[in-house]
Amino acid sequence: MNAGNARMKRPKKDQAPISQPNGLSETLADQTQLDQAELVRICRGFVNSAYYRKAMANPGYLREQAIFDFLTGQGYDSEAAGNWIESIRKNYYRAF
Repeated sequence: MNAGNARMKRPKKDQAPISQPNGLSETLADQTQLDQAELVRICRGFVNSAYYRKAMANPGYLREQAIFDFLTGQGYDSEAAGNWIESIRKNYYRAF
């Protein structure tokens, strides 16, 4: 087989790559990276906060409630705080 025939052809300039139809995959990947970065920022901020120390010192003060209080104190509304808690639960299940 000729080496020239074995190479893949470049897509035409007006043609989107197959792995990223219309840029959708790239947009979702970017949003996922932003969400992961925000999640890490939230978790680090919580661990360094007084809410975390209060949750560790007081067994009756649930960590989930402490995270909710931390997020609402950071300016998140209750719905957004609940969504971030769900994300933390899915990604960092050992926190609960």
